[in-house]
Amino acid sequence: MMNGPKKIWTNSFNNYLYKACDAVGIERRSMHKIRKTYGTMLIDSGVDDSLTMAQMGHADITTTRKFYYFSNKNDSSKDAQILKAVII
Repeated sequence: MMNGPKKIWTNSFNNYLYKACDAVGIERRSMHKIRKTYGTMLIDSGVDDSLTMAQMGHADITTTRKFYYFSNKNDSSKDAQILKAVII
């Protein structure tokens, strides 16, 4: 990320995020956590793989799925998806 011609360092951005989280009374989040959440939201929402790859800056969707995806669905949601897939 850039601020004009100057690079914004990750630690500087994380410090800003930590202060914002503290100010609103939520658990601290880092840029990396936000990036993982964003990747998960794109995949869970059915965004095309090509767009997800472009947004995450990856050349292959498997990189996004392997390192930046975590299932945030509850067990009943997972069960419903499995039933939908196997019932004809």
